[in-house]
Amino acid sequence: MKSEHEDLLEIIRAWKALTPLQRKTIRVQVALIALPRRISKLRPRARVHWIGNSNRPHHGNYVNRLPYGYTKIDKHTTRPNQHVAALLVQIKDWFLAGVRMSVIQRRVNSSGVLSQHGKPAWARSVIEYMLKNPYYAGKTAYGRNRVNEHGHYILKSDVELFDGKQEPLWDYNTYLAIMTEFERRSTLRSTPQDYNLTGLLHCSECNHILHIAIITWRNGKRVRCWYCARHVNIELNLANQLLGDELTRLFRDHKYKPLEQEVRSRSHKDLLAVEGQLRRLDAAYLEAGTYTATEYADLRKKLLDRKTKLADQKQQAQAARQREIERLQLHQTMRDLLPNLHAWLTEQSPAVVKYYLSRMVNLTAYPNKTIHAEFL
Repeated sequence: MKSEHEDLLEIIRAWKALTPLQRKTIRVQVALIALPRRISKLRPRARVHWIGNSNRPHHGNYVNRLPYGYTKIDKHTTRPNQHVAALLVQIKDWFLAGVRMSVIQRRVNSSGVLSQHGKPAWARSVIEYMLKNPYYAGKTAYGRNRVNEHGHYILKSDVELFDGKQEPLWDYNTYLAIMTEFERRSTLRSTPQDYNLTGLLHCSECNHILHIAIITWRNGKRVRCWYCARHVNIELNLANQLLGDELTRLFRDHKYKPLEQEVRSRSHKDLLAVEGQLRRLDAAYLEAGTYTATEYADLRKKLLDRKTKLADQKQQAQAARQREIERLQLHQTMRDLLPNLHAWLTEQSPAVVKYYLSRMVNLTAYPNKTIHAEFL
């Protein structure tokens, strides 16, 4: 009779004789056999854990993780951390006083108090989340977060709050004031900084409009660049210089045709003729009785339709001439600015620069850091 030791040696020899694929197949089969048992063991434990978390706020306890600024004494008792709690109260005072969140973040980072992860730098989102946490106001809640369609966690607005057992850092009315201040700030619309080429530069590869991005170079220098996510990246000052050179070449080499003297267009003459036909038709029908009522109505309708068509053509011709006059005036202004064109691009109001350029040229930026301009 074989001993257990000999049986084990025989199993080991058989295992070594198997190919890698056979070994993998055996491992998968064994894992599938053991999986239902593992799930049956984990399910009651997870159920109890979930039910316990949802019930803890009803008894005034925190849910999963103790909020930063508190120290755990036992399962149901906490106390504020002196240094962190003092900083949180100061953050609350700054926020309610109207201090911008970027300034608050800078002050917190220079306070010397480490964040929850032991780093001197505090994230802005963390500061906002802590201000919105009702635990610091003596309240507890369960399920404050939900996941939106983009996979981001956002706070619910209809969460039920309970009285907590912890010592609050501020009262509940202060918490309501904090949430009101967040709502007030969310309604503010900061005006983005306007630039002279905003909405005018197009990428030569994808035809997307370039936007301003702040890019950090390897030497740590931060610069503003006209940026296309895939192809183009031109520094702001370089773009102004390139555009000045390109516009100087374009307007200096362009030959202008003098504006022709305005004469009566063909549509204007035809319009006068149709108006005369209408007058003669009315006289023939009302005075001489040449036409019946049906014939008169049909002829008059045709003449009125032709009159409307000719009037539209005349209006379009006048509008085209007016645009040509404005274009020549803009071009004359740009030719007068040629000696100081580079300074005009950078020192003039962005709205004025965009007004002139948008009505005269089409600007295209290339990956080799060049800008091409052509007349519209």
